[in-house]
Amino acid sequence: MKLIKKLSLLTTMLAPAIATTSCNIREAAASNIYIKKFNSPNNLKTDFVINKVGKVTNDFESLLHSPLLKWTYDGKAKYDSINKQFYNSSLKYLSFGLARLIILVNDKKEENVFLQDSVQTNNHLSTNETGIKQVFSDNKQNINSEFFFETLKKAVEIRIQLKNNILYVNNNGEFIKGLGVRAIDYYTSFKNDWDNTINLFTTYQLETPKAEDFVDKSSSISTITFRSLNTVKPELSDFVLNEIPNNLIFNPLLSSDKNPFGADYGKTLDKTLFTSPYYLAYNSFEQQIFKKNPHFVDSNFVKNSKKLEKIVLNYNLVPQDLSTFQLQQMEGFKQNLVTEVEYNVLNSNQKEEVDTLPVLFNLTYATDAKDYSNSVNLFWNVSGDFETNEQLFSKAFGKIVLGNIYDQSLSGEESEFFFPKRFELRHLLNLITNPNTFQKLINNRKYWNNVILQNANLNSVDSESFSTSKLIDYESFVNNFYDLNFATKTISFISDFEFEDAKNAALLSAADALKSPYFSEFKTRIIALLNFFYDYYHFDKQEKFSWTIPVFATKNKEIETILTLILNNIKSIDERLEPRFEFFAKTNKKTPFVLQKMHFENLAFSNIFASLLFRSDLFFWAYLLKARDFVVSNDKEFTSWSDLKTNGLLSFEPIKKVYMWIETNFKPEVFSTSETSLATLLSHSKNLKTITDLKLDFANFLKTFSRAEQLDLIKVVNLIFDGQISIDSYIQANSYSKQLIQITFEKPLNDLGYTQYQDINYFG
Repeated sequence: MKLIKKLSLLTTMLAPAIATTSCNIREAAASNIYIKKFNSPNNLKTDFVINKVGKVTNDFESLLHSPLLKWTYDGKAKYDSINKQFYNSSLKYLSFGLARLIILVNDKKEENVFLQDSVQTNNHLSTNETGIKQVFSDNKQNINSEFFFETLKKAVEIRIQLKNNILYVNNNGEFIKGLGVRAIDYYTSFKNDWDNTINLFTTYQLETPKAEDFVDKSSSISTITFRSLNTVKPELSDFVLNEIPNNLIFNPLLSSDKNPFGADYGKTLDKTLFTSPYYLAYNSFEQQIFKKNPHFVDSNFVKNSKKLEKIVLNYNLVPQDLSTFQLQQMEGFKQNLVTEVEYNVLNSNQKEEVDTLPVLFNLTYATDAKDYSNSVNLFWNVSGDFETNEQLFSKAFGKIVLGNIYDQSLSGEESEFFFPKRFELRHLLNLITNPNTFQKLINNRKYWNNVILQNANLNSVDSESFSTSKLIDYESFVNNFYDLNFATKTISFISDFEFEDAKNAALLSAADALKSPYFSEFKTRIIALLNFFYDYYHFDKQEKFSWTIPVFATKNKEIETILTLILNNIKSIDERLEPRFEFFAKTNKKTPFVLQKMHFENLAFSNIFASLLFRSDLFFWAYLLKARDFVVSNDKEFTSWSDLKTNGLLSFEPIKKVYMWIETNFKPEVFSTSETSLATLLSHSKNLKTITDLKLDFANFLKTFSRAEQLDLIKVVNLIFDGQISIDSYIQANSYSKQLIQITFEKPLNDLGYTQYQDINYFG
């Protein structure tokens, strides 16, 4: 039973006011049309071109995506809620999309041709935790053979031949005579987002695409070639399996010499062409209609009566209040006016009705689309780019917590953002809340406390010695909270078991369950630190230490109730503490916190960390440089982090190596200046001339670290960035949402994070 149901006080406060209507699900009508409803208007009006560097993020992009190579998913995954595992799996395998065959070339110039993709899809029985089972072929010329994947790991070049007669169709489903997809159309797509394309290829250490890599020798042979710059340890495998199937830039875009619409192409629906399994036939603020493409290159898909004929996305021009939308969704589903409903949209009574009869509602699982984004995304704004508004945070808070970031007239080591007592106070204000309880109360999974992505791939120099490279598999090493106590000169570790025990020991009180297991000790230390700073800055003891905690989400009564309990816990520590919270739609300059939601194309750890440091605003670079003199050993009077007794919990040697890399590649003044752009940062470089050089050199440097060094670096970097507990900071890797699907449709579970509509089957 979830904690939120165990805590009687909280359950009463959160009791729903709306009851669902009686269960009267109608038998689904014999209609091969898939209908969804959104509580917002459709804002797409003038830009129908999807060609850009980035993963698919919505239904519009998914339906118009036509990759060269795709991951196909087959069959419904079925979940055993008692044993907490899937007993029936969706099958996963590679399929040729617009590609006809693949040629892989190794560093010895040896070539292997792969031109088949069929697999056996009749065995879905598989007990596992993910609900997805990859299937393979024994045929060595098949892209699902073990031989293909092994060959791909060693490949330094890939040549992709296109299928014949790939046609462009308009919004009426009519093919345009004389217009077929050519290899050069992919180069045109790259040029549509050229800077980001270069960055994408750089992160995988691939040659920048050139026009001569896209060859149209005749009407029947068109070839695209990609090459690795690194022939010793090529990264072509990750590129082929992750980017080519999922990145929107790998869609053809009609080249200018054949484009009948010129500069107006894609600006209106009637001047947009499609090569995808479905084309957009109608678009308004209230509705989008997609129809099966009768001229799609895969004739088997076109002829297959089990495949969807039409997808209708309905929108509310004026968003309804939540309770009305919940009622509309459930009633629409029961009357077969809606094919799919998100379980999380429903109120608690409706959810209970579904949970009682999951088979009747054809309850189906889907993965969340968050694998490429950071879940820890709320940080202190070290740039100082925020309003000094005393209604949102007091002068006492500004000086004590932010130091010279708040007041630049403050001088001395005691005014620095990372001054030990200042850091310790900030850190304790985050530690006093039990993250385990908080996430469970808002119906999330276990907390995640690391800025590095859960699905990051550790790419250490000794990677081949380990059975896994996923960071989530090292959760016990990196998903932790550390307490830095500068008075006792120790670093201690707060384990997940301690958070869980504290939660379970307070079953009758939500407020107590939200307290850290060390709440009493932290309270004493917070009071002592407040007293120190109040004396140091000569504040009157009655002056309030007030601040506003931003919540970047839609206003929600359940979350409001939980946050109120947390604030009351904080206020109970000392009467000077006066926290508040406020809901914001997006990041702003009203509070000294900043929302940093980032999306990464390449999940290699070296790329993620390089991308963090060398963002255009240098936000995390500023963090790292401000922290240097306080993290590593120094000649100053105060104790640095690396002087603390760690009891083997972590090592500061890897972060020292990072600082040495900075010292080697940059002039000394880089530590004393506040750079705000990559261009000015490069002016301090000794030998790295371009942003690409900068990222690539640093990423390659990180690859020389051992697995243990990369893990220790991740721990220390996370301490430096000091991400705050938020509604997003929970484990999202392999997380699932639930959907109600009309009984005549079968929707496979995939690990893409979005719906792949061509995989849905209709059994009416």
